[in-house]
Amino acid sequence: MGPGALRSIGLDETVLLIGTGLTAIDVLLGLRADGHRGQITVVSGHGRWPATHAEQEATYPSFYATELAGLSRVADVLWVIRRHVQRAQQQGISWQAVIDSLRPDLGRIWAAWPRPEQARFLRHVAGIWSVVRHRSPPQNAAAVQEMLDSGLVRLERGRVQAIEPAADGLAVTVRKAQQPTRQLVAQHVITCTGPLLDYRRVQDAVVAGLRTEGHLVPDELGLGIQTDAHGALLTAQGDASAVLFTLGPSRRPVSFESTAVPELRKQAVALAQELGRRLLPNTEIR
Repeated sequence: MGPGALRSIGLDETVLLIGTGLTAIDVLLGLRADGHRGQITVVSGHGRWPATHAEQEATYPSFYATELAGLSRVADVLWVIRRHVQRAQQQGISWQAVIDSLRPDLGRIWAAWPRPEQARFLRHVAGIWSVVRHRSPPQNAAAVQEMLDSGLVRLERGRVQAIEPAADGLAVTVRKAQQPTRQLVAQHVITCTGPLLDYRRVQDAVVAGLRTEGHLVPDELGLGIQTDAHGALLTAQGDASAVLFTLGPSRRPVSFESTAVPELRKQAVALAQELGRRLLPNTEIR
């Protein structure tokens, strides 16, 4: 969404947001700052908003090397984390600190799971993980809760199946498990679920061309692009490209957590160093 895009929305026009993550919170706060008065509907499959940061952020010692390294089952990792959350609470330390202590090692935890376990995590845990891992400042969470309490924002559980033109805006078909579909109408619909990372479905001409020629291989879990540890695209034959590299969310198949600024900064530095070694093999890259 470009700068000022929300200002094209009339103050009394209805809006529907898809997703309840940090992007949705940013949009809600942006609309509020602009003085928007129209009804806002937020559609989410799980109906959870991001957890909030602890008021006083403490630190918790890393337990990856001693208890998590090499664990190949999602259930085993969750059991260890829950035990440390209980231990931290007994010490007056928030659960948020325990989750934050895992941040440097999340990629290694993910990589230790075989593909069926990664798929199991995506089916059963990823939604909750996103809520506790990507948190909101307390003041932002309070502002959203105020909008919910006032009725200005309404939360609808379900998944969007279709969006079609309607006489008075856009008709959004929403489906919730074991319930009949229902149709919501809004004058504006904003997707807040992030970029499309299932590169099997991306129709951009450049992506489609690379995919057809075998230079870009989508991840079978729909998380992004298959790459090596440096971000070089893997070909259909499994070879690492010497010229095609990627950064950011498209590298989620390797590390899963690949969207926040600290992780992106590390990727950029590591890739710059790797390219420097290739282009200037006799030069020390700092």
